[in-house]
Amino acid sequence: MTKKGKFGEAAWALGMIILTLAVCLMTKAGFGVSMVVSPAYVIHLALVKVWPWYTFGTSEYILQGVFLIIMCLIVRRFRWQYLLSFAAAVIYGFLLDGWFLLLGGEGFTELYARVTAFCAGIILTGISVALFFRTYLPIEVYDLFVTEVSARYNVKTGIIKWIYDLSMLAVAVVLTLVFNGGLVGIGAGTAICAAVNAPIITLFGKLFDKFIRFDPLFPPLARVLKGKEAKAGEE
Repeated sequence: MTKKGKFGEAAWALGMIILTLAVCLMTKAGFGVSMVVSPAYVIHLALVKVWPWYTFGTSEYILQGVFLIIMCLIVRRFRWQYLLSFAAAVIYGFLLDGWFLLLGGEGFTELYARVTAFCAGIILTGISVALFFRTYLPIEVYDLFVTEVSARYNVKTGIIKWIYDLSMLAVAVVLTLVFNGGLVGIGAGTAICAAVNAPIITLFGKLFDKFIRFDPLFPPLARVLKGKEAKAGEE
């Protein structure tokens, strides 16, 4: 079967749109957000009471900026490509806030709507991450943190990812207990995300590879960015 087109750049754009929709839906479902975004969400819930302008999207890119600084200290280097990942985080934040404006800021109340939104969010997250894995354009700071630390200390990416996710969950739990007096934003859905994300990403990745070519539409740009990226440790 002949694969379709050159979708390297389109995969990144579509992945960004789908991922932010997924986060919005899972937040509105109210069963708990994923471990990766939980600290930003908890901080948003605390600070929006003081600063109404402090949206979930704003909290995301500000926190990713902090993580970028921490990552540079850990790996003891700075590359200009890191700034592209922060730019991706800012785009992500604006898109996330855009979905909340479009779909409304309030959570769903009916059980069927909550379950549907959560399941859709899980599936869309898997699709978006599978798309990101197939493009050369800059990934968000969350993923950059894992790949750069893995490459710097020659540790398997899977191990760093596991440690990173658990650390994010621990930070979110502490923050929500301090700021909100309970596990706000963290719940059964958080555990479900951790359990099913990887197999769903793998499933959609295999499906995409069967039908789609992710060659870059702009090869010179791809060579510049890929040539400078650090190689992550083996899975």
